[in-house]
Amino acid sequence: MALQDINVGYATVTWGGTSLGETEGEVRLEVITQRVMQSSDTYGVETPYDMIEVGRQLKVTVPMSEYSFSVLQNIVQTADTAGGKLKIGETVGASTRALAKKLVIHPIIKGSDLSSDITLHKAVVSSETIEVSFSNDRSQIEVEFMALIDATNTDGILGYIGTPA
Repeated sequence: MALQDINVGYATVTWGGTSLGETEGEVRLEVITQRVMQSSDTYGVETPYDMIEVGRQLKVTVPMSEYSFSVLQNIVQTADTAGGKLKIGETVGASTRALAKKLVIHPIIKGSDLSSDITLHKAVVSSETIEVSFSNDRSQIEVEFMALIDATNTDGILGYIGTPA
């Protein structure tokens, strides 16, 4: 299969098998590669010889089209709904690894065609700020997800774009 241009447009978002609803606005996929330069002094001081990849990050920023307590509670997994309130807060130093889930962003325009899906194997909410915006005609939650290493995935793949194997 040849990969073609990806036009996500409006998309559905599923995290750990739970629907978070649809997107509205720009879904951003960011691939960050860290490299270390190897240099040589044969042709002068610090002349680049090679760049060695030492790490990679995969992030997706998703603007959710609907504000609801259930979506907000799913995103802020440590939130508590006791007493008819959504209480937000947690113990400092808590690990997010145990909360990591598979994230799938599926373009609605593609119907049952999964060839443009964005999938992160083990995604956690990585944004320091979860923006909730309100206006007279709509509300929106913007959240950033980051892929963590999946120890069961020995090839080191954090995620992919395209039809699942």
